[in-house]
Amino acid sequence: MGSRNNVKGFTLVEVMVVMAIIAILGAVAIPVYIQYNREAEVGTSKLNMGTLQIYIEDYALDNGMSYAGASGIWTADESVTTLRDIHGWTPSGDNKQYNYTVVAEADTYSIVVENPGAEVWVRCEDRMGTCCSSETPGATILACP
Repeated sequence: MGSRNNVKGFTLVEVMVVMAIIAILGAVAIPVYIQYNREAEVGTSKLNMGTLQIYIEDYALDNGMSYAGASGIWTADESVTTLRDIHGWTPSGDNKQYNYTVVAEADTYSIVVENPGAEVWVRCEDRMGTCCSSETPGATILACP
């Protein structure tokens, strides 16, 4: 009769150990990947805020150093695009996930960038002098602390 010493394959214990290792790696890697993507999207939005700031400052130069009238909105679905109409500005690289809102007064403005689906937002007030985000303790989308 044949000997079982030449049988090739994996034991059930070996397969279970490999599956446990893969599960542990997945449990660690997936949250890190999600956080990385979130930080990249917020970073892109901050870059878009910087270019929007240039357009708003240029608007003020053209209008006697007044920001009044520079208010506008850009929605991710492009249903409202007054920022493009006022400033000729459109965001780039944010995969059309963020809404941009500019609230301007005569001598100052604030910009709010929000991803409504992910509850992620960034707010900059006082001509980009004070910024906070959804991760800033005590901050709200309506005001920085």
